[in-house]
Amino acid sequence: MNINVSSYEINRRDFSYQVSIFERSCLPKPRLLLYDSILPLVVLLAALLSMALMSAKLTQIRLMVFEQFFSTNAENSVEFLHAKILKKRSRMEGNRKAEESSLRSLIQKPDFWCPILYRPQEDDPTQ
Repeated sequence: MNINVSSYEINRRDFSYQVSIFERSCLPKPRLLLYDSILPLVVLLAALLSMALMSAKLTQIRLMVFEQFFSTNAENSVEFLHAKILKKRSRMEGNRKAEESSLRSLIQKPDFWCPILYRPQEDDPTQ
């Protein structure tokens, strides 16, 4: 019982794909490797850091020159900024006291910590 089957029929029955998602020829190959790119990146970051530090120092120098030439204006601006800071502190102290009292009331409310066990008391609108 030797049945002769053509190769076309065998291939037709065994129909499977072997296709890769990415072709080997399409994958990019890096030209600039990591160890080649570290030195330029370090130089750029060092230049940016030095410029940032120089900018801060130049701002300080500019303020010192301004104070030397316009001392009365500098004193007025210092007094104004000091009053502004004191006003902000006094407002913050009042807010801090209010926050502490609200925190205490929040700690003492069992319906906040266990809302399932302690239902919050709500005003009945029908009464």
